[in-house]
Amino acid sequence: MTVFPFVLESKSVCSPITEINRKAVTGHPFDFVIGSSHVVHGIDPYYPKYYEGRSEKTAYREYFESILENLNTYSDFDVYGHLDYVVRFTVRTATVSIHMRPMLRYH
Repeated sequence: MTVFPFVLESKSVCSPITEINRKAVTGHPFDFVIGSSHVVHGIDPYYPKYYEGRSEKTAYREYFESILENLNTYSDFDVYGHLDYVVRFTVRTATVSIHMRPMLRYH
């Protein structure tokens, strides 16, 4: 099986990556394509800078809203990988589940 993982960025930040991904996916016979988010409006949640000046709830909400933006912009993939990326690097992990539960109830 040929798997192609790629990273999406919010359409308001970086539309060229959308075209790069589209060409890569349509130009090859991949069996399975994984989309994911590593950047929220130009900042990677891996770095502490992403959390500076934001509450934990706001940081998570912005991350999930950027995923929705991505899904509305680009859908040439089979699954969206690691939705929990944003919580892997937060320094305040005790309240993760409290803030994430309501955000994950998207209908």
